[in-house]
Amino acid sequence: MTRLIIFLVLLCTTSAQESITVGIKSAPPFVILSQEKPSGFSIDLIEKIITDINKDAKIVYHIDEGISPHLQSIEEKRVDLGIAATTVTFEREARMEFSQPFYYSGLGILVREEESAKWKLIFSQETLLLFVALAIYVIVIANLIWFFERKQKTFSRIWHSGVAQGAWWTIVTMSTVGYGDFSPQTRMGRLLAIFVIFSGICLFGLLIASFSSALTLDRMGNNIKNMHDTMGFPVAVVSGTTGEKYMQKIHPNLVSVGSLSAALKALEEQRAKAVVHDIPILRYYMKNNTQPKLKLVEGIFFPSAYAIAFPIKSPLRKRVNIRLLKIMESELYNKLITKWFGRRE
Repeated sequence: MTRLIIFLVLLCTTSAQESITVGIKSAPPFVILSQEKPSGFSIDLIEKIITDINKDAKIVYHIDEGISPHLQSIEEKRVDLGIAATTVTFEREARMEFSQPFYYSGLGILVREEESAKWKLIFSQETLLLFVALAIYVIVIANLIWFFERKQKTFSRIWHSGVAQGAWWTIVTMSTVGYGDFSPQTRMGRLLAIFVIFSGICLFGLLIASFSSALTLDRMGNNIKNMHDTMGFPVAVVSGTTGEKYMQKIHPNLVSVGSLSAALKALEEQRAKAVVHDIPILRYYMKNNTQPKLKLVEGIFFPSAYAIAFPIKSPLRKRVNIRLLKIMESELYNKLITKWFGRRE
């Protein structure tokens, strides 16, 4: 009898001390890694699920550096389950099993919020040098036309008045307006007028070309409003994610990097025109990082679902699914959404 009691006590103790290894990776706000303990929406959710299964169960977190090693840990049964912001795909379903989706989302596009290109070009060094050259041109021509015509009655014989009239004549002539209020009478004056007419066309052509380029660049600079608009530009994606898989099908110029921080650096260094990644993660980044030069394009692209992943034939999957559905039908789920996302999406 004593032995039976001891056996039952040991059995209960073993059950109470059940250890569940949970694979996670950084994916704020779903999984936020810190020196103390992991936190985030997915962490709160899985801890509540495991507590409902066995309130005395010990949770051991296994942290992987990225999505590929995270999925590999699940597939090779180094963990009992994995949770982060893992999208269910047919390829992954063949390698492991998934719970019911606990969050529906999709991809987002993050771009630089560039200042207007037209003002940058108008006040660029090249344009300012062009204006300086034009001013010097007008001053030189004004002095020359006054010098050639100063003895005629057309221009004033006084230098400052004559040069002012010459500047007016130069601008009117080079723009081919030709009001006729001042016209050269001498041979040298008329030859100078011919030179001004042809050289003025070139100078005005350069100015018009500069302003046209500024307007064109301004239209092209901030026109990414959907995935189609990214075509022709390099786009940064995180390797191994569904964002990379999706973009590989439609986009020829991808910059694949190891993490979101690396993708954002590529965007900052202008090696990429946009970053495509899970939109809730991009929203969380924008909310917690004050970078006015970045903006999130409106809309959700490539809708997807996040779920808990298990090794094939996991005995935990059924139990986790039951508790997950129960939580999602309760007010607790809405409270978790509000806590980590601020609103129901």
